[in-house]
Amino acid sequence: MKNLIVLACSFLSGVASSKRLARAAGKKVGGRVNADHTLGFLLGLSVGAGCVLLFAPKAGADTRSMIDKKAKEGSAYLKQQAEDLSDAAANLIREGRKEAARAEKTLVDAAHA
Repeated sequence: MKNLIVLACSFLSGVASSKRLARAAGKKVGGRVNADHTLGFLLGLSVGAGCVLLFAPKAGADTRSMIDKKAKEGSAYLKQQAEDLSDAAANLIREGRKEAARAEKTLVDAAHA
């Protein structure tokens, strides 16, 4: 529950920061999202994320090890996805070459006929 409250506060902080940055830049704050809004929102979210880590129910060492473990899992997942994508692209290229060779043979046969 405490993390939810901190997250909500970070969201509100992000909105307030984006409006403050937009006003400081002399731009009208309206329904449009611009770079200042995005920067302020991300700044607020990062402050909120930091607060969540500070008020986390686990000890600092436990939290750091969990973050490290999740980062390694994410890295391994991304590497696996990249390998799968590379294999799929190689298969598509190989199949495309085969199809091009078949089409070339068909055209050559048609031209000789």
